[in-house]
Amino acid sequence: MSLEAAARPALAGGRFFLVDYLPTYAAALFVLTLSWAGAPAGAPDFGQAWRTAADLGAGEALVVALGVTLGAVLGRPLQLAVV
Repeated sequence: MSLEAAARPALAGGRFFLVDYLPTYAAALFVLTLSWAGAPAGAPDFGQAWRTAADLGAGEALVVALGVTLGAVLGRPLQLAVV
């Protein structure tokens, strides 16, 4: 690895978005939708999931987005092991 490559930020560029952030966000959205629909307890009601998502405030949506971003950043070192 060159010094120039080491000096570049790891999260810059489209590679982080396509390889880390986008799949993490898709998986988190899938799990949240099933959870909000009540899937662990019984048959999912996607109307309930839609109402729960619509009732989110700006702060709650920001917490979800920051949590997904944090998960993508923390999962970045595991990227090659998963592939």
